[in-house]
Amino acid sequence: MTGGPEATLPPAVSIDLERDSLRSYWLARARQHTQDSYAGVQLSKFPEDLRAYEHLLWLAAPDAVIEIGTHFGASALWFRDRLRALQAYGRLSREPRVITIDVDQSHAREAMPVADPDFGRQIILIEGDVRDPAVSGKVADLLGHDARCLVVEDSAHTRETTTAALSAFARFVPPGGFFVVEDGCVDVDAMRADAAWPRGVLPALDDWLETPDGAEFVVRRDLELYGISCHPRGFLQRRDESLEDELRSGLNWMYPWELGTPEPLALLHPELPSVHSTRAELIEDPVREALAAAGPQATAIDLACSEGWFAHRLLDWGAARVVAIDLRDQNVRRARVVRNHLGVSPTKLDVRQGDIYALEPAELGAFDVVLLLGLLYHVEDPVGALRRARALTGSVCVVESQLTRQSSAIHYGWGTSSSDERAEESLAMRIEADALTNPLASAPGVVSLVPNLPALEAMVLGAGFSRIELREARPRHNKQYRDGDRVVLIAWP
Repeated sequence: MTGGPEATLPPAVSIDLERDSLRSYWLARARQHTQDSYAGVQLSKFPEDLRAYEHLLWLAAPDAVIEIGTHFGASALWFRDRLRALQAYGRLSREPRVITIDVDQSHAREAMPVADPDFGRQIILIEGDVRDPAVSGKVADLLGHDARCLVVEDSAHTRETTTAALSAFARFVPPGGFFVVEDGCVDVDAMRADAAWPRGVLPALDDWLETPDGAEFVVRRDLELYGISCHPRGFLQRRDESLEDELRSGLNWMYPWELGTPEPLALLHPELPSVHSTRAELIEDPVREALAAAGPQATAIDLACSEGWFAHRLLDWGAARVVAIDLRDQNVRRARVVRNHLGVSPTKLDVRQGDIYALEPAELGAFDVVLLLGLLYHVEDPVGALRRARALTGSVCVVESQLTRQSSAIHYGWGTSSSDERAEESLAMRIEADALTNPLASAPGVVSLVPNLPALEAMVLGAGFSRIELREARPRHNKQYRDGDRVVLIAWP
């Protein structure tokens, strides 16, 4: 390979599992990866490491990648294309950028325009030495103060350059974000494929981790996901103290967030992921439709947002701004911690503490989409909650509720001894004894009223909505929805 634009396949690696050793396989892969390419430009990275990067990019959602070591520019193109993919999936709120640094950019300037003549729109080439403090200052000027960055150190793989990169560029990584020190394999004798390889990456890393700046990072060996990596001990994550406090609290979570933590979050109940995914599937299409119709400045509000998971889905589905409101201290705190950890601006996701009955629709204004999920059966004035939701609804309101199994009419007297009234609509009363300790329960002191389906429909229409539609559960959905114990209803003003 010469670094040019020609599309060629790397030589295949052949291995005999009964005869060849793991080291033989590693050496064959190491030789192969220097003959690989991306977009016709030489790219020397293991596919397993590229796949790990894709996971990190999805988890951290950086809007910029700082790459130290451009070489021919293929990895800058690859990172740029992955950021574009994140943007297409709604994970980025701003234009993606790659800033790539090398002491000599002549090879990149020759190869990259052939692969993409417009590469300079989102990729910035800086010619300079990572050991020069002015280089990081130039990067800071280009990024501004609020960029979320993934930093990749892939320069000369010596002790001096690795130390310089960590010391100068770790500051660009946000809490929960990642800094990847590449090619620590040069310091592992069993992984050295060439005696000419430099040394010093891992000793520099170990020394830097002992500094005050280094103490803010943890080594994530679990991110060497596929059993083979050029970057042993090289995946670093900046500590997020607020998130770590929540993880240490011992309180389980409502939602199975992907926060880049070494272990999955402990949930309040094992059935919750099925409930959440069913809700999401049932509401996504009408919500997307309403937000698209509202245009690029579409707004939404999530009433009783809990930890804010559906508020994030509203952003994913097209809302430009979301207000998320919950009564409980713990829920609001966690919603803000998660929002900040994921790098979502408070101007896009405004998390507030408040009581739905104290909301002032005249002050808040109307929203294109209103979510009222999992609340009505935890309150003693469900019609009042629906009236607040109606006053906030500009286009569509999504209501989700638990239901009773009462399907037959109830009989009752009404004013005279001879009266015999009949009603299809009914509600059950429930005292939630665990309200003080269970974040899934009602607020303390509340008498919860659980409707049957006719009562829910009547309340929604009585609150001022003109039209409703029940969303039909499918065989793959959570059993509660299939059995009619829970329902999703779409309401229009």
